[in-house]
Amino acid sequence: CGALFLLWSASHRTATDHLPSRITLRTVDVTPDHLTLTLSDAQDQFWWATALYQDLEGAVRSGKTTVALAKVIARCQAYRVLRAMICRWKEQEAYGQLKGRLVELFGPGLLWHAEEGYFELDGDSRIYVRGLKPGEETSRYSKFAGLTLAIIYIDQPEEVPRDFYDALKARLSQP
Repeated sequence: CGALFLLWSASHRTATDHLPSRITLRTVDVTPDHLTLTLSDAQDQFWWATALYQDLEGAVRSGKTTVALAKVIARCQAYRVLRAMICRWKEQEAYGQLKGRLVELFGPGLLWHAEEGYFELDGDSRIYVRGLKPGEETSRYSKFAGLTLAIIYIDQPEEVPRDFYDALKARLSQP
């Protein structure tokens, strides 16, 4: 059993993007391709949720990560110049699982900026990929300090210490 937690800034949480239960999203690739997902009931409820803090729980391989990444991408495509962060506690898992799944779903055409650790989408939206666990020589919240974000997706939030949630909420300041 796993869970994810999605945080939205107030100005980007109320629009539902008018997408039906069977959703089609543009992949970010050279060809104008689309990704079509058929959502389960739980995924559909999560897709349409507008609460500031959203939680989706489910069994292993139930599609939690897929629908969360799709929701982040859909918002970034709809709102241009949006800043989002997808993260896990450990950097290796954030890069190996979240970054890898994002590329698998939305195409190798995502423009990766390795030095800053983010994907750039059409219209200058960015999706930062982060492991939240600080190094021994860095400050506790150094992995996301200074970021102004509209969306934060935490995969496997049970791994993240409680004090990080307040620090992450403070990053939700993009108008």
